[in-house]
Amino acid sequence: MLGINDLVNLMFVLVLKLAMTTIQKIAWLYYCMVTLHGTTYVLETLLVLSFSVERLVAISCPLRVRFIRLG
Repeated sequence: MLGINDLVNLMFVLVLKLAMTTIQKIAWLYYCMVTLHGTTYVLETLLVLSFSVERLVAISCPLRVRFIRLG
């Protein structure tokens, strides 16, 4: 998942660098590309955080089963 996110992030950086002048003429496309680039940048940090928390839970209580009661 992290590798796919990095690949998409690099793709958006490449497209933004190569076609900066052309994309700025089409405002909505430029804003979409910048938004998607920002999303992939933030998503990478959240993925690393979620992997770390999952490992912390697995190490701190390895054999406990946690139940969530509904209602």
